[in-house]
Amino acid sequence: TLALVFASVWRLEAYVDIYGLTRLRLAAYIWMGLVAAGLCIVAWQIWRDRPAVWMLLRSGALGAVVLYLCTFFSFDGAIARHNLSRHAEPDIHMLCDLSEDVIPAMAARFGPGWAAQCGTAYHLPRISHPADWREWGFRNWRLRRSLAAMTIEATAP
Repeated sequence: TLALVFASVWRLEAYVDIYGLTRLRLAAYIWMGLVAAGLCIVAWQIWRDRPAVWMLLRSGALGAVVLYLCTFFSFDGAIARHNLSRHAEPDIHMLCDLSEDVIPAMAARFGPGWAAQCGTAYHLPRISHPADWREWGFRNWRLRRSLAAMTIEATAP
């Protein structure tokens, strides 16, 4: 079963190399990693003759940790950075349909005129500013901080 998971990762890597990274492919990477780690936990449980509760607690903790870490990660930003850095002809229209997290990567690749790449037929990513403290988020705060730093660097002589 572990060999099948690694073969699936290898095939997914081939798809990403050819067609680029998407949200679904990134989710597949995370899921396959969880499955492989879960299979290793099962193998360890069998090898060390641990009870089933031991395995369930470790698998649940693994899922909780991965879910918690995903809250700090900008998936759209990672997709944009990957596709813009690895592909000569990235799917710009797909990137323009993602959230505002793609703006730093697109601005780094295309400069201040990055919005012209999206054209008028597609959704243009915009930065959302929180109206009150309940809309504040760690990822949004990091994005606004990154864009402010990029603006300062662009205006410096």
